[in-house]
Amino acid sequence: MKPARNTQLAVALVCLTGLAVTMLTFWMDHFSKATVQVQAEMSAANWIAGFERSVPDLDQLLLGEPISSEQRQSIETTMLGSSVFGVQIFDAAGKKLFDSSLPGLGIPQEHGLNFRAAQVARTGTTDLSVEAGDVSLGEPESYAEAYMAFYGGRPQPIGSVELYVDVSGSVAALSQKFGWVGAFAIAATLLVLVVPGLAVVKQQESLKERDRKMSEMARTDALTGLLNRRGVDQELAALPSSLGLDDRAWLLQIDLDKFKPVNDVLGHQVGDELLARLARRLRYAAGPDAIVGRTGGDEFLVCLKTQAPEKQVFARIERLRLSLLRPIRIDGNDCCVGASIGAVGWSRSEGWDVIEAVRYADVALQKAKEGGRNKVVMFEPSMQDRVLHDAKIAEDVTLGLSRNEFTAYFQPIVDAGSEQVVGFEALARWTHPERGLLLPGDFMQASEKAGLVPAIDQVILRDAIAFAKQLKAAGREDLQVSINLSGIRLKEQETVDEFVWQLAANDLQPSQFRLELLESILLDDRSDNATDILKRFHHLGFKIDLDDFGTGHAAIASLHRYPIDRIKIDRSLISGIGSDPQLAILTEAVAALGYRFGVEVLAEGIERQDELDIVRKMKVGAIQGFLFSKAKPAHECLDQLAADTGAQSVPAPSIRALSA
Repeated sequence: MKPARNTQLAVALVCLTGLAVTMLTFWMDHFSKATVQVQAEMSAANWIAGFERSVPDLDQLLLGEPISSEQRQSIETTMLGSSVFGVQIFDAAGKKLFDSSLPGLGIPQEHGLNFRAAQVARTGTTDLSVEAGDVSLGEPESYAEAYMAFYGGRPQPIGSVELYVDVSGSVAALSQKFGWVGAFAIAATLLVLVVPGLAVVKQQESLKERDRKMSEMARTDALTGLLNRRGVDQELAALPSSLGLDDRAWLLQIDLDKFKPVNDVLGHQVGDELLARLARRLRYAAGPDAIVGRTGGDEFLVCLKTQAPEKQVFARIERLRLSLLRPIRIDGNDCCVGASIGAVGWSRSEGWDVIEAVRYADVALQKAKEGGRNKVVMFEPSMQDRVLHDAKIAEDVTLGLSRNEFTAYFQPIVDAGSEQVVGFEALARWTHPERGLLLPGDFMQASEKAGLVPAIDQVILRDAIAFAKQLKAAGREDLQVSINLSGIRLKEQETVDEFVWQLAANDLQPSQFRLELLESILLDDRSDNATDILKRFHHLGFKIDLDDFGTGHAAIASLHRYPIDRIKIDRSLISGIGSDPQLAILTEAVAALGYRFGVEVLAEGIERQDELDIVRKMKVGAIQGFLFSKAKPAHECLDQLAADTGAQSVPAPSIRALSA
């Protein structure tokens, strides 16, 4: 019986060893694949970050315009020196916009929609797989195919990118690393079967823990410890499945009030500390079951799950708002801010999804801001009309851009004393096929929400440069053209390079242009980008104008911090100045403030002779308004300049002639 028993033991040992080796091989293979996938995802994420920074005019590409040679060169440049050897770009619907494997700049029309790309753009998730390459076709031995969303500075993904990442080096290194481990493990298993198994299990647990930490870091805001935009999107995507039939989720869009002045006066370090402490208050006030995230510089999103009636929910939200009002002492300073909150309730039975609910909460937030800030506004169905209205306008604007319905009109700026033209301001106009000529107030707010402002800015810049070129050809380089600089462009370092390149391509000088920006834009910008960009523009020779001056909360700080050459007194300080002595005193004080800071002063919105007479006494240098001329197409301004000048050399045309 002994030989038989030994045989059974031998067979059992062989079987157990084989099972242990098989399990170990599986674990090692899984570990290797997981490691390669993590490295590939990090490489792809780094490439997309560089892609969003370096490729110009992504909005134009997403609007369906063919990719430019400059965009293709930028994409190919980002591929150089990286492990990415193939790129395909899709819009949010999955339509292919670019393929690095195809020559030229266009995409054949027969390309259909890529539903895998559309799914990634919709959810913001990553779809990645590791494949074996065909070396005979020039492919690497191993590569990762990764679909990842890109945001372009927006809250939601605006498209997706399919990347082919060479992972041959990682696979080879791991194979070499684990080759000797496998041989040693087989021998060791014959002696001690349990120890190697425990070691692999521990390694797996360590890998899972590392992956968990990396995943948590990727969805966490480093400053506040709250969820970041990516984390919030993931939690909201899972919200429907986490709600019971009787549960209701309340989505809160929160914007801090008066944070910018604190940040400007006390510095970014104090501002960051203030944000971190307010975030802790918000997390505590919202409760342990709430979703709480930081979605912008001083913007937060909270999701409360409750079965309580709306009155109780409103009281809870109000308590949350009041918790943010209490002063916070930092470095001996009592920092006080407020909070505007827009809220909307949502359940699984609603006729709209969570993404729409977030948008409705944002509509309620805008109502809170318009109503004086520092309050809670609950979304009402009537507000949905505004959402639909803005969506329709945004749709029409997109079509209008593709049909070249947008153009720049030019309003003369004149010398207050001589009433002669000293420049023009480029203003956006939209020739709507049904509604006629529309002003920015009819479409700009909806365009900004839809991310269409950069595309409109491109049109105005193009027309302003063309107009300046025509002025130069007519010998009138002395007439400067003013261009409005939007808040979005003021956050992009590439804006300066784009202006310089456009001027150089048309043989124009920066001295022929002035850049106008609203004071509110500077108040809303927390970063140093605005200061850096304006200083670069100013150093190159562009003049900087501060528009609507006197309506913000930091007029003096703006003159002190930024390189301002001229302030434009807002029309609200001009209209009715002839019949309101107190308004005249206020306007004169604003003008005097500008002169004390050594900047020029322009009064805009002059519509009556008595208004002109009063601002002249204030020694305002330049004026602008319907009293002299409305904005006109470029050719009308040029025709009038030519008619006024005639064949003689006249110093400057009469503005009264231009307005005729």
